[in-house]
Amino acid sequence: NVKDSLEAYADVLNDREDSIRGNITRREIELLQKFPVTDVWMNKMSALAFGVKLYPETPNREAIMQLYRKIPDEKRATIIGEKITANLFPPTIVKPGEPMADVALLDTQLVTHQLAEYKHKGRYLLLDFWFVNCGPCIMAMPETKALSDSLKNKLTIIGINIDETN
Repeated sequence: NVKDSLEAYADVLNDREDSIRGNITRREIELLQKFPVTDVWMNKMSALAFGVKLYPETPNREAIMQLYRKIPDEKRATIIGEKITANLFPPTIVKPGEPMADVALLDTQLVTHQLAEYKHKGRYLLLDFWFVNCGPCIMAMPETKALSDSLKNKLTIIGINIDETN
């Protein structure tokens, strides 16, 4: 009985917390609607956009989308602006058997390539995501190179550095 009453009380507290969080979110949206887009504004918008990603059915979705439309292009092009966009418009997840997604990538000479350029019939494509400060990533590079060399007729490996740049 004690366990049941504690669980019921926890449910009441969770409901109350959800209500309070909902009120805070609505108030934050109201404030963002009134103020100009600044770095602080973008940080708060980023949190709201992440909430939309986690809870796509949020009742605040349309208000948050209106805020997104308020962001100037130059702010959308920043790292935080791109994160906001990615959270509000997540990429489509490709399922097995569906055509692969295509995306523009920059090589080491800053030349743009489409991922689809590397699609060859009968060959597999491996995307190797890594970053400079990842010890295991760096340690795996010789093995990845050996794998690429040994399966050069069956496998294409594309290394994608995910370090953030300004």
